[in-house]
Amino acid sequence: MAFETGTLTDIPDFWAKLNTFLVANGWVQDQLDTTNRRYAFHKLPASGSLLYFSSRGASDTYSAISLHQALGYTGGNMPGAHPNDSGQGYNATTSQTRANLITERHLDFVGIGPYPKYWFFENDASPAYIHIVVEVSAGRVVHMGCGELIKFGTWTGGPYLYGQYHPNTSALQTDSVFLLDGFASASTGGVPDKVPTLHLEGFGGQAVGGKWGLVWARDSSLGVDAAAVARTMVQGGFRGGPIASEFGNFAGSILNGLIPMYPIALWHVSGDILAGSGALARYIGYMGDVRGVNIRNFTIGQEVAYGGDTWVMFPSSLRDINAVTAASGYQGIAYKKVTA
Repeated sequence: MAFETGTLTDIPDFWAKLNTFLVANGWVQDQLDTTNRRYAFHKLPASGSLLYFSSRGASDTYSAISLHQALGYTGGNMPGAHPNDSGQGYNATTSQTRANLITERHLDFVGIGPYPKYWFFENDASPAYIHIVVEVSAGRVVHMGCGELIKFGTWTGGPYLYGQYHPNTSALQTDSVFLLDGFASASTGGVPDKVPTLHLEGFGGQAVGGKWGLVWARDSSLGVDAAAVARTMVQGGFRGGPIASEFGNFAGSILNGLIPMYPIALWHVSGDILAGSGALARYIGYMGDVRGVNIRNFTIGQEVAYGGDTWVMFPSSLRDINAVTAASGYQGIAYKKVTA
């Protein structure tokens, strides 16, 4: 269990510091190819979950990285071509350019650096995870993470991977993607290719041999994984879903000691949710040590002691209600700071 923060000069510096941090905390470095900008890590926690993620950086302007989730690693394979890959992330073997990488799941650092600050949140025990926040310019942050759900019931799977995406307008729309998103639902602009994935198997309505779900708020355009097997629908829990839609707007303050935070809970959905009837949603679990929060009365990176724990507050993008670009208002994310 660990926490780290500091500054970054550029994306190579990000990977160097993340590599050191992960290896020191029990993750395995599968690939650290700085020449070709390809990276892969995994962790096998006591729960038996398979936490594998890989990435590649653009060959032209190193300002974005693709994000891939698989269930194994094979040396010599490209990121996106490891065993049982989820199918999200730029998978072509050529044209490793920024323009291509940002068409699918990725993390956009906006510029080539330097970046004012980063925060790494890691947990070894169940649930295992690495959650990352980078301040890419003054007040503007991006989020990515790989971990395992705290599962409800007994089922196969649990690992997730998410990046972040939004057009250069408000970050509060359905064409944005944050965390394990429950509001992203635009079918245009390539949004289905950018949403998170969750490993799950054997659910009702899932394709035979299916291993992956898309985490968002729409069951169209689910696509297929790298093995051409159809993916299934998972209703996300950040910004939308049954919990966030009811409890996400309440603002808290350390002055009154009330800080409403809501869990990022997920539901597997079988049937057509767009048809208005006939769909069945099953609650399957929630993210550990992450909450949605209204940050009206909090600043970026502010640490708050609450209920015996320390939580670190962030905007989902840019804590601004007036900015034209990247504004996310008071839509916020809280991470628990675990150091021992």
